[in-house]
Amino acid sequence: MGRLTKLEIQHDLLAGREIAWTNAAGKRESIALGDAAQRRLFACLLQSDVREAKGLPDQFVADLSKVCSGKNDPAEDQAARSTAILTGPWRLQRIETEGFGGLNTFNGPVFTVEFDGEGLILQGPNGSGKSSLVGAVLWAMAGERPRDHSDANPEDRAEVYDADGRRIGTSMPLARLQSWSVG
Repeated sequence: MGRLTKLEIQHDLLAGREIAWTNAAGKRESIALGDAAQRRLFACLLQSDVREAKGLPDQFVADLSKVCSGKNDPAEDQAARSTAILTGPWRLQRIETEGFGGLNTFNGPVFTVEFDGEGLILQGPNGSGKSSLVGAVLWAMAGERPRDHSDANPEDRAEVYDADGRRIGTSMPLARLQSWSVG
């Protein structure tokens, strides 16, 4: 079985299916969200924009409380959506990146691009981020970073440099599809 994409992993976990892998030591590991409450919590966290554990907004806490007392099961929703998710055509509506080389600076703002459903032409000088944007879209949708030309995993940390070119640490890049439509 090939590597699952982020979307496939999310879909399987919300559907209550087990995700299995072999760790670096060769041991088999797995995760499954075995009950509806776990799946509701996971679905809530996926939809949230909150990324910091400190200073949680009141609305986020209220949403978590609502999820805990909920009765629905995202696995039932996933069964109904599975046909639509695996068919197309896909139309990208928005992409956001954080710490993605070529698009973001260290501790800089989130890079966001809204797509209007029309054709897109990327134009600019070398080093302006054209290939990085295409790479972010491909990575968010397929978990692959084609420009690496290596066997590196998409979750590998990359070196981070400040505006003066000094190495200041490492960061895992993040590219997230905000929304999409099937039409």
